[in-house]
Amino acid sequence: MFLTTIYAALYVLGIGTSIWATRETAKFLRLHPQIRDEAGLDAFKELARVNMRLALMVIPVLVLGILVGLVLISGYGIWALFGVLVTNAALLIAGQVLGRLEKRVRSLPAATEALGQEHRRVSETWKKTMLPDF
Repeated sequence: MFLTTIYAALYVLGIGTSIWATRETAKFLRLHPQIRDEAGLDAFKELARVNMRLALMVIPVLVLGILVGLVLISGYGIWALFGVLVTNAALLIAGQVLGRLEKRVRSLPAATEALGQEHRRVSETWKKTMLPDF
């Protein structure tokens, strides 16, 4: 029972983080349909920083969740497998929804070439590195 509680807590944290990040990203898109000015660019950078750091935080949580899930499957069999599959499917769906929104944010048009260049630079960093350098 203790491992089941740990497993549930880890996945609630992972899925909850993904849902929160999805809401914040959707809110950003509503407020900023394009990068109009420095304030919009700064808001974009902050969103990217937060989402990058959240991803780094969630990775070890989910690795531990997978390990606990494997232990649960070995101890409880098919019912645990079903629970692990359902929770991982929920996490996958939440991650895909967030990923689509993040892609839209990284593809926003900019009002000027200078804003567009910086937006593209930050977007590339967001996609290709683990830590923000902006």
